[in-house]
Amino acid sequence: SLSLPILAWRSILVSSRMRPIWTQIQQNQAEVTQVAEEGLTGIRVVKAFSREPFESQKFRDKAQKQADLNYYQATQMARHQPLMQGISAAQIGLTVGVGSLLIARGSLSAADLLTFTLWLNLLQLPVRTLGFVINIVARCISSAERVFELIDAQSAVQEKPGAQALPTAQGNVVFDHVSFGYESASPVLSEVSIDAKPGEVIALLGPTGSGKSTIVNLIPRFYDVTGGQVLIDGHDVRDVTLDSLRRNIGIVQQDVFLFIGTIRDNISYGKPEATQEEIERAAKAARIHDFIMSLPYGYDEWVGERGVTLSGGQKQRIAIARTLLLDPKILIFDDSTSSVDAQTEFLIQQALQPLQAHLRPGAQRPGGGPGPRPGSPGRRRRTSAGRRWHAVTTASASARSAAGARLGRRGFVMAFWGGAGAGGWSQGIGGQSQGPTRHRGNDGWDDDYLGKVYDAQVVRRLIPYLKQYRLQAGVAFSCMVVSALMTFVQPLLIGLTVQAGVKHDERLVVILLSIMLGMAVIGWLAAFLQQVTTAWMGNRLLLQLRTEMYDHMQSLSLSFYDEMEVGRMISRLTSDVTVMQELLTSGSLTFAADFVGLAVVVTVLLSIDWELALVTFGIVPPLVLVMAIWARHAKRAFVNVRIKISVLYGTLAENISGVRAVQSMSREDENARRFDALNRDNRNANIWAGMLSAAIMPVIELAVAIATAAVIIVGGYRALNAGSVDIANLFLVLTSFTIYVSRFFDPIRDLVLQYTMLQRAMAGGERIFEVLDTPARIQDKPDAVELETVEGRVDFDHVY
Repeated sequence: SLSLPILAWRSILVSSRMRPIWTQIQQNQAEVTQVAEEGLTGIRVVKAFSREPFESQKFRDKAQKQADLNYYQATQMARHQPLMQGISAAQIGLTVGVGSLLIARGSLSAADLLTFTLWLNLLQLPVRTLGFVINIVARCISSAERVFELIDAQSAVQEKPGAQALPTAQGNVVFDHVSFGYESASPVLSEVSIDAKPGEVIALLGPTGSGKSTIVNLIPRFYDVTGGQVLIDGHDVRDVTLDSLRRNIGIVQQDVFLFIGTIRDNISYGKPEATQEEIERAAKAARIHDFIMSLPYGYDEWVGERGVTLSGGQKQRIAIARTLLLDPKILIFDDSTSSVDAQTEFLIQQALQPLQAHLRPGAQRPGGGPGPRPGSPGRRRRTSAGRRWHAVTTASASARSAAGARLGRRGFVMAFWGGAGAGGWSQGIGGQSQGPTRHRGNDGWDDDYLGKVYDAQVVRRLIPYLKQYRLQAGVAFSCMVVSALMTFVQPLLIGLTVQAGVKHDERLVVILLSIMLGMAVIGWLAAFLQQVTTAWMGNRLLLQLRTEMYDHMQSLSLSFYDEMEVGRMISRLTSDVTVMQELLTSGSLTFAADFVGLAVVVTVLLSIDWELALVTFGIVPPLVLVMAIWARHAKRAFVNVRIKISVLYGTLAENISGVRAVQSMSREDENARRFDALNRDNRNANIWAGMLSAAIMPVIELAVAIATAAVIIVGGYRALNAGSVDIANLFLVLTSFTIYVSRFFDPIRDLVLQYTMLQRAMAGGERIFEVLDTPARIQDKPDAVELETVEGRVDFDHVY
């Protein structure tokens, strides 16, 4: 019992040391994921500038740092966990040794020592798991700090306590001496004034970085002004609720974001209750309807991550249709036709002409006579770079085109109107350009599939990776075998010590006690060396797998990225590679050690008393049957957990990436409700899986108890009635057997604990090798030569 305070103190000390380490690990892991996501999302830019080697090296540097941090964390735990197990083993040795001396001197009965030893043996599993628990607790505390840091963060844009709902807007937007800066020391806008009347079309034209998009962001309060005020129909936007404000504004962003789902889902994103007729009218106005109908599934065609299956122009037109469907009173285009050809842009402008039907009295519709009252063009603002933007008031699309030609089409249109809104935009339907027909169903569930517990093909592919580290694997395996042998020999020494005490041989008791203490030290050193070696090998494997996969992804052609979402590739680089590393290192070594340990235990049991050994083995067939039934149900439960968590993570990531689209369409509450539903489904799936996991462990412990009771009953019955053993041998057999029975079931415990990891590793291996086996469709020819200085002549010779 003296060891318990020492173990508790040591655990608290290690936990406090591990928290900052885990914080560093999690922060760097986020950086690794960010570098990978940037490199894969921007693969077109990477390839355009031939920067694949640079991106690969950048990822390698981050992954190397992560491997170093993981190794440092593992070495810290290696100093703690084996020491705790060594102290526990020494405690049992001292207890049995001292107890045996007391038996030899007649101060303690052998039965009492046997009972006490059995109770002490029950502490072995909690002590062995305490090291893991401490590591998990330290990791959870570090994660909790990061989570609560995010939860406690306050948005810079807040509704006032008494904010009123903005009534249906008429469309009068006023910037009254507005100033703004993303950083207080670097103003972007200074004393800007604009007065846009209902029915007017305002074009802001200027070079990149002149603040055009900033003005767009201030109207729906994505940011708050630092000076002046923005008014809509005389209402300061800071005095009205965000929901009512943004529902009156329709924004087509410069950076279009489409969500995973069908084209219908994306167009009706801001208005889920929209009818098919309304959706089609919006698509026709955006000149995308004919293209949609040319697809195999029409409006039910699947759109991949960020619309990867669509061209830039097609995505922009879907975004325009999504905004028009809202029938907003204030319509803003932020360079939203930059990816469409000139003819399609003209057709979109023509389709929007009916919006001018609601211009203020006296205004002329586009294309007919003079435009509306020019009004004030706004305050000219000079930036630190000496560039300017201009506010041009016009109701003519040609005026915008002319101004756009002068400034290189770097601008966007803000259209403000009142009355019945955009109800007339469905008129004036014309033809449109066609794009390629592509379809890909929602096959993303392969990321959630849990494979076989053992897949021979995957294992064969993994063996070469382990062969590279055969020396380290041999050292780690040898140390694990030594540590296991120390653990498995201990019960036999305990039985011999008790037997020596019963025979009043104090000298032998002292010798056996010394041997047990020495074995505890050897076991501690072997476990320490095994964990350090395994950690080094595991992190080298992790680094190799990750960098090899990332380098290969960088070499693949763009057609691969059209078919594979970045999120799925990131999943392969992170979770799949991590679980493979666990299998290749700790998992494989644990299973090997369990196999050796099981062979040793079976041999020892048969050598001590084969009849009692058969009694112990008799519990195995019914236990195997129960575990087979459990495994069938557990697999379905664990698959369901993977599906739920994958959907949850995907939804969360998509809502964060597309937060601007979510906020502009006031979808925060609806998305929060859907996320809560997904979160509840994930919670219920985890509860059910946890219940199944919790159910099997008591079954194993029940089997251990039944086997132990059977050994004691049968052994005691034989001693009392057949006289087959004397009292000294009885305590040797019973003491050793009762401890070995528990050791006999340790591999079964490990198999249950590692069951999910094995399935995930096999499935992860399939997905990893699927990527590594994907050939690059565009490769250098064997006789390719370096392209020297070019003159710029490009010929297309019968290309198809």
